[in-house]
Amino acid sequence: MNYKNKSIFQSFQVAANGVSEAFRGQKNLRVHLLLSVIAAGLGIYFNLDSVEWGLLWTAVFAVVICELLNTAIEAVVDMVTAEFHPLAKIAKDVAAGAVLLSAFFSLIIAYLLFLHRFVTLFCGGF
Repeated sequence: MNYKNKSIFQSFQVAANGVSEAFRGQKNLRVHLLLSVIAAGLGIYFNLDSVEWGLLWTAVFAVVICELLNTAIEAVVDMVTAEFHPLAKIAKDVAAGAVLLSAFFSLIIAYLLFLHRFVTLFCGGF
């Protein structure tokens, strides 16, 4: 496929195909998206304000974007070399590290948004 001179619709279609391919092929992305749905449900239940929603969606999209980039980097590295190469390992490990750090970031956001609400809900506060 020629990637030059595409219409905006074709560009969006290519991008959507990439997300779809990652969703079908990457179990971790499906897990992240499931957790995102749960987080959104909690956000609705606890009636987050607009700033809190912004933090929640920033965390969600940070993880998803890192997972997509990790998938792309792994695919390119696998395409370039089937043999072990220290630089290939570094590329894959660093990309996976970005996912890990974004997941930790999302856990921190979830902690800040939801812990006090759960404590109040289940324990009546401190």
